[in-house]
Amino acid sequence: MFQTSVEVYYKHMGNQVLFREGLYPEITSNLDSSLVFGEGLSYGAEFYLGKNTGKLTGWLAYTLSYAHQQFDFLNLGKQFPFAGDRRHSLYLSVSYALNERWRISSNFVFASGSAFTLFKDVARYPYNPLYYNNVTGNDPGNGDPGNKVQNNYRLEPYNRLDLGISYTRTRNIFNRAIETKWVLSVYNVYARENTFFAYCSFDPATRRPIPVQVSFIPIIPSLSYSLKF
Repeated sequence: MFQTSVEVYYKHMGNQVLFREGLYPEITSNLDSSLVFGEGLSYGAEFYLGKNTGKLTGWLAYTLSYAHQQFDFLNLGKQFPFAGDRRHSLYLSVSYALNERWRISSNFVFASGSAFTLFKDVARYPYNPLYYNNVTGNDPGNGDPGNKVQNNYRLEPYNRLDLGISYTRTRNIFNRAIETKWVLSVYNVYARENTFFAYCSFDPATRRPIPVQVSFIPIIPSLSYSLKF
């Protein structure tokens, strides 16, 4: 009836590749001079609990993870998080059979925001010590805009709830079982405006960088029909 598991993992990665700091990549036949190489490290634990039988079924999964990179020529040689690093991830799926034909289901997802770099556009904005002191914690001193913290900001946490109801019916036609299924579902029921990406803007008064987070369609209803034979 129940299934549980606990897993831990640890992975070291070599030959990680990123563009040099402060570089604006262009189409060129010589990319080697534009790249820097480093190392990566990922580790964490995953927990799972599932119920597989009965009218009420479902599963719960939680992951605690850490993922870092280190480059001698990026971030002053200090360790920084992967762009896809998410500290916490939680998934909950529940399904309940009202009878042999009708079933309702729900899914809930929560994840910490991924990391990204709030950078400075040197071509448009002059060097401003206030930017480095208050945002990145680094003061290059020599006015070098390349000295900044990699992936120094995180997007807002991601979460959503999906609901669905299905109707399944089986008929015997010419001694063959034919199953038809209708599914009505709503993606992101409470219309959470989850951020898909962000870009850097600046407050014209304080000259401080402002992360602008962009969201897509908040709620999506759908109706599907399937035939299995």
